[in-house]
Amino acid sequence: MRNLVQQAGGPDKLPFLKKDLYNACQRIHKEDIPDGDTEAVFAYLLRKQNTDPGFFLKYTRDEDNALDKLFWCDGTSCNDYRAFGNVIAFDTTYKVNAYHKPLVVIVGVNHHRQSVVFVVSLVSPEKEETFKWILEQLTEVGDNVAPHTVLTDGDKAMGNVISVVFPKAV
Repeated sequence: MRNLVQQAGGPDKLPFLKKDLYNACQRIHKEDIPDGDTEAVFAYLLRKQNTDPGFFLKYTRDEDNALDKLFWCDGTSCNDYRAFGNVIAFDTTYKVNAYHKPLVVIVGVNHHRQSVVFVVSLVSPEKEETFKWILEQLTEVGDNVAPHTVLTDGDKAMGNVISVVFPKAV
C-alpha cells in the first residue's frame, strides 16, 4: 500500500481506500480457496493426519457449524511433549490474525535447551471452558501425564483452569 500511496503522490490521490484493497485481496484469495479458509485448513490438517500416524487433531464447531476450537499437534511435537512436557509455557497471542481469534501455543524446552512447540490451538471465545478444553486435549496428547510446572502470561481464567485440570502443577 505504501508503494501505491507514494506513486500516486499521497493517500488522497488514490481512487480507493486501504479497506477496498484489503477486500479485493480477500475476494481473490477466496477464489484461490473455493471452499473457504476453514475447509482449506481442514484439508491440509487431514492430509497431515494421513501421512503422520502420530498427528493429533481435535476441533469443535458452534451452533452455526462455524469453526469454534481447533487443536493440533504433529507426531514429533506429540512425542516431544511426552518426553519434555514436565515444564510448559501456555501462551495466548491475542487477535493478531485475520479472524481475531486467540492463537494458543504451548511450548517447552528439550534436552538440548531448545524451545519446542508442543501444540497449537486456534480458539474462540477466550474463557475458562475454552482453556479447559485445550488442556483436556493436551492431557490426551500426553497419555494422561500432567506437567509439573505451567508458566502463563498471568491470565486469571487460564490460572483457574490449570489448577483444576493439573491440580499438582505449580
